[in-house]
Amino acid sequence: MRKKTYTAKLTDEQRDQINSILPKGINSARKLDCARILLLAELDKEDKEIAKIIGVTKQTVSNIRKRFFREDLESAWNERL
Repeated sequence: MRKKTYTAKLTDEQRDQINSILPKGINSARKLDCARILLLAELDKEDKEIAKIIGVTKQTVSNIRKRFFREDLESAWNERL
């Protein structure tokens, strides 16, 4: 198994922020998927496994993980246009 380049280690504040949006379900589906992806990524799940669980492509998982690692939580869950 290849070591992941972009790890997702959430702070307690980031984890609380993510967990606060999940039960409400009033955010965009993309933002909710991103939140779930980051929570699973923090558990050291592989991109392929996360993609299958969430129902997105492996590239989507990789992109979100990369944006979170390079920038911040807000960048990770805001769609790039």
